[in-house]
Amino acid sequence: MIIGRRSFGKGLVQEPVNFTDGSGIRLTVARYHTPSGRCIQKPFTDDYAYDFYNRYNSGELTNADSIKVNTDEVYYTKEGRTVYGGGGIVPDIFVPMDTTKASPFYLACNKKATTMRFASDYFDHHRSELVSIEDMAALEKYFSKAGIEEKFLDFAFRKDGLKPSSPEDWNDSKYYMLPQIEALVGRYSKLGENAFYILYLPIDTTIKAAIET
Repeated sequence: MIIGRRSFGKGLVQEPVNFTDGSGIRLTVARYHTPSGRCIQKPFTDDYAYDFYNRYNSGELTNADSIKVNTDEVYYTKEGRTVYGGGGIVPDIFVPMDTTKASPFYLACNKKATTMRFASDYFDHHRSELVSIEDMAALEKYFSKAGIEEKFLDFAFRKDGLKPSSPEDWNDSKYYMLPQIEALVGRYSKLGENAFYILYLPIDTTIKAAIET
């Protein structure tokens, strides 16, 4: 069972080949196929690079009925499940994108990857503290005193000229942004990816839907 939204459609296996002048190429050496025999790689059409934006504008990310499938390319699994071509995998249970968290400040930070850059910058200045943290209890205690919220807002304004347009704008953003920020910072501790997922998954609507299912 697949839960969520239609997958990106990346189905190529590429192998890097490096040359003596420092350049290189990525050579496609294989393709991923579903058990029914379908290659999940989406076609390299003229709008390939804008696929996500087209999906958003068409309403596909918020409405399952807007998902476009290629009815000329249909496969069937041995269990009788219908699998369409056209790129990516269409889920059995659709989970719409939560647009309520798409505040102006959140969208502006996304465009500049402000949260990820903040996490990297924070690690540069607090490396010794983070690498000494070995368990979640210690990490949560660290975050309770670290002032991550204030430091992130200061970073966003100093580096990218971004700030919430109003207290309401930040209130609409922080319940979703702060767990992401702490997750990105937490992965620099000895807990690595375990910290990231423990902190991030509680706000992941697809994970919630999977648990409820």
